[in-house]
Amino acid sequence: MEDRHKEYLQKNRSFLCSEISLSAVLLAKLSESGVITDEHLQKLQNIERNDTTKAAVFEFLTEVLPKRGPEAFNLFLEALCESQQEHIADHLKQCLNDVCPEDAGTFERLRAELQSHYKRRLASIRPMPWQQDIYLNLTDVFVERQLKLKTNHKG
Repeated sequence: MEDRHKEYLQKNRSFLCSEISLSAVLLAKLSESGVITDEHLQKLQNIERNDTTKAAVFEFLTEVLPKRGPEAFNLFLEALCESQQEHIADHLKQCLNDVCPEDAGTFERLRAELQSHYKRRLASIRPMPWQQDIYLNLTDVFVERQLKLKTNHKG
């Protein structure tokens, strides 16, 4: 599993623990695709029986899934969709596309701050760097360019 997938599982652990249902369909799909073994399945069922579903989900997310190979995350998303838990898979996919709801405001503020910085910083130039008090406002500068076609005739 890629490091970014592990990071997204860790960031969304509380959401996943509260939302995922370890249904028979989900566990069967994960078992069929090789994400979990029979031993993992029994362990998860024992935890669910003795503790809570949240404890079993936490065990799955921290101990089992991250160690099951490079395709485990995508197979997990497919299994979620096939077990009527598309909203969870959609949430994880949305986070993977860097538009996670928690981060959307941060990205927007960062973009606005960078725009503001560059508008201020690039709004003027100093044509003579040794004289810091002389600068030209770029909104007042006008440059006219013309393209001329030059042909080289050898003959």
